[in-house]
Amino acid sequence: MNEEKLAIDTLNALGVKDVTTNRQKNNGTTMFELPTGGTVAEFKSGYIRKYLMATNPVSNHKYHTCYQLNPTYKTKWKAVN
Repeated sequence: MNEEKLAIDTLNALGVKDVTTNRQKNNGTTMFELPTGGTVAEFKSGYIRKYLMATNPVSNHKYHTCYQLNPTYKTKWKAVN
């Protein structure tokens, strides 16, 4: 069994659903809905973000907010032609 299949089987066993739209798939993004109701996105760039639904207490309108789950590191780099 390859690693990708094992990861997908594990997510399914945990009740995680793939809710990726065609547009997101074309952009290299994968969205997962967690059993808790939260949503996690994996981007082609390597970023992983958790999306939460929030409500503005003043206007009572709903909006999405997100935060990054995986750390990023600043490194020195040099482009080679």
